[in-house]
Amino acid sequence: MNKNASEIETLTDIVDEISLINKEQEDSLIKKEQEEPQIKNLTLNTNEANEESKINTEDRENEKKIILKTSDGTIFEVEMWIVKKMQIVQSFMDADGTVEASEIPLPKVSGKEMARILEYMRKHGDGGDGDHSEFDEQFGKSLNGEELKELFLVANYLDVKEVFDFLTQLIADFIANKNVKFVREYFGIQSNFTPDEEATLRRDNAWAFNDIEED
Repeated sequence: MNKNASEIETLTDIVDEISLINKEQEDSLIKKEQEEPQIKNLTLNTNEANEESKINTEDRENEKKIILKTSDGTIFEVEMWIVKKMQIVQSFMDADGTVEASEIPLPKVSGKEMARILEYMRKHGDGGDGDHSEFDEQFGKSLNGEELKELFLVANYLDVKEVFDFLTQLIADFIANKNVKFVREYFGIQSNFTPDEEATLRRDNAWAFNDIEED
C-alpha cells in the first residue's frame, strides 16, 4: 500500500524521535560507565580515609602518655601528641620524647585550668580538622572575665599556640568598646600619665574613643 506524503512525513518524524531517544540513552549509558570508576575510586578513597582516621585514633589511644602535675597537686596523664604542642613541657623532655622525671611539675597551672586546656585541645584534635564553632562558642561563654584572663595567662605559660590564639581573640571580643578605666583595671595596668596629659591625649585623639563606653 502506497503511503501519501503526510504519512511518510509522520513516520519520518517518529523515526527521528526514536533515533534521538536511542542516542540519549546511549549517551546516558556511556556517561554512567565513565562515572562508575570515579564513584568506585571515591568510595575507596572515603573508606581509606575512614580507615586511616580509625588507625590514627587507635594510635593516639595506645601512644605513650606523659604525667603532668599542676600547682594544686592534680595529676594528668596527657597524650604525647598534645604534650608536643606545649613548649614549656617540651623543655623537660629529651629529643626522643623521653622524660627522666616520673612527672612534670607545672607550678603556674591549676588543675581546673589544665582540664580546660586539655578539653579544648582534645576537641580540636591533632590539626584541628572539622567545624568546632559551636564548641568554641560554648567554651567561651563558660568563662567569666577573670577565668578568661587566667586561662589566657596559662596558655601563654604553657606556650601552646592554638589555645593562646583562640583565647587572645576571646579577650579582644571581651574588651571591645570598653573604656580605658575598665581595660586598665582588667589587666592591672597603672597609668603613666597625669590627668592633664591624659586629657590632652583624649582631645588630640578623639577619633580613637568613638563607640567606646564612657569612663
